[in-house]
Amino acid sequence: MAPARKLVLIPLLLIVATVVGAAGADEERGEAEVVVHKLELAIEAGDVAAALSLFSDQSIIRVGDTEWSGKGEIRRWLADEVGEGTTRRISGLRTESGRVRWTVRRSIGSTQLPAQRGMAIVTDRHIEQLTFDRV
Repeated sequence: MAPARKLVLIPLLLIVATVVGAAGADEERGEAEVVVHKLELAIEAGDVAAALSLFSDQSIIRVGDTEWSGKGEIRRWLADEVGEGTTRRISGLRTESGRVRWTVRRSIGSTQLPAQRGMAIVTDRHIEQLTFDRV
């Protein structure tokens, strides 16, 4: 191959690699946000089984100073969440530094509960860590 062709080909390959890498990152971010959205929808619908399927066996949930780990404890947390009869509204769903972040506003009837900030780490379409803190 002529030297001039090599000089043109190398930058072109770098551009293609960068674009393909960015597309993969966008896809991963999109998938993680979809998992979190599915979780919120399942909780809203009262579907503990669907919500639980989004967690791995090693998942951890932290709400304030309380922690649940493993599917058994997470199932109990989910049952409490759906059993409250709350309406959930999410906003600001975004991915930052590999973590999905959003805000949850909950209400029971006409009573507004304190808003919470959610943070999730999603790996292989499963939530590995889920944290809620008051806003």
